[in-house]
Amino acid sequence: MKFYKKNESVVNDILELIDGRIFSRDYSPLLIDGKKRGHLWTYNDITLAQQAQKALINREEKYRGIISNMNLGLMEVDLNETILFANASFCKMSGYSLHELIGKKTYNLFVPIKAFAIEATIARRKKGLSDAYPLNFLDRNQEEKWWLISGAPLLNDAGVMIGSIGIHLDITHQKEIEKELIVAKERAEDSSRAKEEFLANMSHEIRTPLNAIIGMANQLTKSKLSKQQQFYLDNMLNASENLLVVINDILDISKIEAGKLSIEHIPFNLNELNQKVKNVNTLRAEEKGLYLKFQIDPNIHEFVIGDPHRLNQVLMNLIGNAIKFTEKGGITLRCKAKEFIQPNKQVISFEVSDTGIGMDKNYLNGIFEKFSQEDKSISRKYGGTGLGLSICKALVKLMGGTITIKSKKKKGTTIIVNLPFEKTQLEEVAPAIAIKTPLSLEGVKLLLVEDNELNRLVATSILNDYGAVITEAVNGKEALQKLNKDAYDLILMDLSMPIMNGYEATLAIRNKLRIKTPIIALTANAIRGDRKKCMEAGMNNYLSKPFKEQELVYLIQQTIHKSAAPKKVKIATAPVSENKMVLGNQPLYSFNTIAKIAKGNMAFMQKIRALLLTQMPAGQLELEQAIKQENYETVYAVAHRLKSNAANLEINSLKELMLTIEVLAHSKKEWKKINTLFAEAKPILEAVVELLRNDTSFNSF
Repeated sequence: MKFYKKNESVVNDILELIDGRIFSRDYSPLLIDGKKRGHLWTYNDITLAQQAQKALINREEKYRGIISNMNLGLMEVDLNETILFANASFCKMSGYSLHELIGKKTYNLFVPIKAFAIEATIARRKKGLSDAYPLNFLDRNQEEKWWLISGAPLLNDAGVMIGSIGIHLDITHQKEIEKELIVAKERAEDSSRAKEEFLANMSHEIRTPLNAIIGMANQLTKSKLSKQQQFYLDNMLNASENLLVVINDILDISKIEAGKLSIEHIPFNLNELNQKVKNVNTLRAEEKGLYLKFQIDPNIHEFVIGDPHRLNQVLMNLIGNAIKFTEKGGITLRCKAKEFIQPNKQVISFEVSDTGIGMDKNYLNGIFEKFSQEDKSISRKYGGTGLGLSICKALVKLMGGTITIKSKKKKGTTIIVNLPFEKTQLEEVAPAIAIKTPLSLEGVKLLLVEDNELNRLVATSILNDYGAVITEAVNGKEALQKLNKDAYDLILMDLSMPIMNGYEATLAIRNKLRIKTPIIALTANAIRGDRKKCMEAGMNNYLSKPFKEQELVYLIQQTIHKSAAPKKVKIATAPVSENKMVLGNQPLYSFNTIAKIAKGNMAFMQKIRALLLTQMPAGQLELEQAIKQENYETVYAVAHRLKSNAANLEINSLKELMLTIEVLAHSKKEWKKINTLFAEAKPILEAVVELLRNDTSFNSF
């Protein structure tokens, strides 16, 4: 076989043939009689090995080129962190020439600004582990730099680790931006805190005198006034209420922006809420000669779980706006059951339509923006902040609903709010206020802790009219001194006071004096989340200034009622006059709580009575059977239901018995005691049902 060389040169005894094969060659001399007579050639086909080597070289060049073009620094070091190689990008990044780098230790050239565990990094690399980490150091020019280093073991051809290879990305610019963002964030947070602090302080400063103005004006309405005086007084009260609306709007939008406005999930009577909204707005509509219609879908579940306060706020705002911007015609609220999500959930649509001035189509796109009003003349003529709809949209979103608007100029406006609610039963709806009727604080001893003289005067004037006995203290320290000397039924505590504020005073009352007297916080700060702080400090309730007279009296009665320890009384064995069974000298049950919920609606009262006459006997029978079967779950559920029925009828003895049975069933023990308690409860249940059927005083409500 004859070989032809691809070219005349033979380099390193490597031959490339015309057909592309590659051979290496070697020879041995041929000796005959000790003399060289020629030589013997040996050829090896190394085509695959040469191709693999070329491919490897090409790949290395390719990736080195990519790294160079990407401005990534590449550096190789041995096992002792001595630099073996660095590319041009690395030299440029570090400020060192290649000559200055080769043979130097990395930790001598690139000393971290902050503590950095270089030993741990080396140890990981020796274990054959790769990692990535940021390094903050000073370069050759003493400029601060940040690198993101991705390191991996460096292996020789035999796969033995001989060092490390690192790819370096300069992230100095990104770190500078990050620092700027952190500073900007801190400044924004400082600004937000300053804004919140400012609004809280302004709220306090405005609400304090406003509380005195409204309080004194309301006291003045109890006096005999001339028509002109009454006219001036009415206008003063209207102006004060309008100012309060503006303040509340600003505070609400600030709380929403700060994410500090929470939504409650409590049972309430939806029909009652709608009726309350109608009652409040009817007079305003009639004063303008407008009709106000409420159309309630009978398919709506009456008792639901949600946030009645925020729903009331949304409806009051929407109907208030409709009245404000309507000159003739009227307003209609349509409340409809839109759809059922699950068996226990319902979407309810609240549709407020008016025949007012309407809005241009182009303006509707920004209607829910803050401070939004179609033109300045609207604000001058009708007043307002332009925050109402923005707040409504935020509240509806927080409640998991949607709000949409349709309007035509001079044709009126329709706003539709869709909200999801969980359905609940009557016995789960807590009465708004379980108090005596009529409102009275006769003989109730109150300690009023308030530094503002005007506020003390207002509160004292109101509470004296209801028979309360008032003792005043101007700060928390003075309150502690008075509590050391005398006992009180309730404490009204201002939060912002000199020397010792309301929080400090409450903590001292609870932890040092060990006094459990109920405390109601009175505060003009309406943005700081004071309610939660008050409860954590040991207070029982909370009321924002300026408050309405009845709100304060109701809250005092409710708080005292809830805090009173249940009295143990002997159960009578026979009914007495007026078809009432008594405990001691007290009626067995009372419809006062349910009457307050009904607000004079006799149809509602009859419905409640019918429900109780059905539920209580059935509950008694179900509970008795469950106890015989020792079925803890059913006993717990039925006792819970009967406890609620007892609470609605104000039967404290039955309520306490059912509560104890409920607790024991939940803990799954003491069947004997559960039997004993049921034996005590059974005659009460039977007597209540019998007396409810024959109660002739029912129709007096």
